Amino acid sequence: ATNVSPADADKDLVSKLDISGEEMNRLSVVEPGTQLPQGSVYLDLNDLNRGAFKAIGGQEAGRQERLVAKSETDYELWNRLAGRDDTPEIERPE
Repeated sequence: ATNVSPADADKDLVSKLDISGEEMNRLSVVEPGTQLPQGSVYLDLNDLNRGAFKAIGGQEAGRQERLVAKSETDYELWNRLAGRDDTPEIERPE
């Protein structure tokens, strides 16, 4: 993802996630409105219970989402945030 910002810049996120400041520095949040490449895997830091999901064609990062791309996140931190190593669901619009 090209349009990203450091997660540690989002103070609400810093207080919500149970990770260190150093780990927070390693996260890059996709900017709202950014087109998500089809098949790329993401986690929404605002809704970790949703789990990892695969983007579909034409999907964009929503304004209320704080998405991190699996491809931009080291595997140890990804697995801690994801909580498991499942196959990601494909996100389908309702």
